[in-house]
Amino acid sequence: MLVQNTNDSSIVSKLSAANKGYFLDQWLKMFVDKEQKRSPIINRGYYIRFKAIEALFQSWFNEVPVSIYPKSQIISLGAGFDSSYFRLKKLNVFPPGCKYIEIDYRDVLKRKIEYIAKSEFSHLLNICNKQVERNSNILLSSDEYVMLGVDLQNCKELETCFCDLEIDFNIPTLFLSECALTYINLKSSNNLIQWVQAHFLNSAFVLYEQVHDDDGFSLVM
Repeated sequence: MLVQNTNDSSIVSKLSAANKGYFLDQWLKMFVDKEQKRSPIINRGYYIRFKAIEALFQSWFNEVPVSIYPKSQIISLGAGFDSSYFRLKKLNVFPPGCKYIEIDYRDVLKRKIEYIAKSEFSHLLNICNKQVERNSNILLSSDEYVMLGVDLQNCKELETCFCDLEIDFNIPTLFLSECALTYINLKSSNNLIQWVQAHFLNSAFVLYEQVHDDDGFSLVM
């Protein structure tokens, strides 16, 4: 539960920075019950985090243009309440033929679905296809947006979900771990990275983590 609580704290901090004008992401509000103001150093830290991920997406979209790669996918590991898919979609920068797959603990994504049900994206929840029916870990599956309630330490279950979803292991795939792998043990994180390397031969793996634990931002965190 402690690991899952970091998701709640993070989304509140992201919204605090957005409310102060550090970046634009109006869809964060979907996932926050009670807004809180964070200190300037926290707002700045989340601004850097947002800009880094934003630059990553833009770089990826440039590297895999639809004209050359009509299909691609982004797999967010430990996605939590991240709003990237919704933001990219509403800003009309999410490319056609791209699938966005979020993976996190089942309880976290179940709560996320409850928030989505109250939003302008509620239509996504009306799509319950055969994959969802035969695998309870597939919480949501549409042509573009997928949620998998799987522990990242369970590569076997991940593979089962991907096979049930008929995921193409050969198309360009971006794996994104935004402050996620640091919360699982070293052996499990190594196993996950090795599994990705072995199964997705046309992929990129991006890891965003804190590396200086003695600076001002880290000490406040």
